[in-house]
Amino acid sequence: MSTGLGGEVMWLCPSLDDSPNDLSGNGNNGTYENGISTVADSDPTYGGSRAYNFDGTDDYIQTTLSDSSWRPTSTSDFSVSGWYKTKSKYTSSKVFSDGTVELGQESNFNRASAAGLVPLASVNFAGTLYGNSGWNWRHLAMVQEGGSIRAYEDGILLATMAVGYDVTVNAQLYDARIGFRNGGTYASAYMDDIRAFSRVITQSEITHLAFSRGILGGLGGTHILRTLLGVG
Repeated sequence: MSTGLGGEVMWLCPSLDDSPNDLSGNGNNGTYENGISTVADSDPTYGGSRAYNFDGTDDYIQTTLSDSSWRPTSTSDFSVSGWYKTKSKYTSSKVFSDGTVELGQESNFNRASAAGLVPLASVNFAGTLYGNSGWNWRHLAMVQEGGSIRAYEDGILLATMAVGYDVTVNAQLYDARIGFRNGGTYASAYMDDIRAFSRVITQSEITHLAFSRGILGGLGGTHILRTLLGVG
């Protein structure tokens, strides 16, 4: 089993395991839906060897990650991160979504209402994901600690937002999905190294994860990359 940062409740990484299997050891495996595949994607700048290839039409990964193993209350601390390379400029597709927590080009923490999902905290990564630097890999992360949400891109804090809880904050609407949210847009993108934690990960840990796709080990370790181990 691959060694992660520590505390992952779900970890999908095709660069380490060319499958939708959960590398955390918690059994929150994914299922490929509607013909999704992986492709070779080696990049000397961002590391990695393979990536999930979402066509933007109907495919996604359905996992078994549920509230009980993830965030049992709306105020539970959590973290989620993943590597993302967009193929389409106009999309709000998600790296990760369970209906409340959404990480992607538009990242939200939602509440339910009669009109649908209403963001309690929201940040838009889209401007940097397809900016003048090209359609490059980006590391995205979102952390809830107490009553605030912090959003990070490539290890850098972009925004801190107060959540403002009320009784209408919904429980998880469905087991977590990769590449699609209920009523949303399917991803037109490549993704790799997607992790969920039922704890707060620190700035140092986020910087560590943003160093390379599929990085192994935690802070203070050997920090050996997948490419040096010859796996994937």
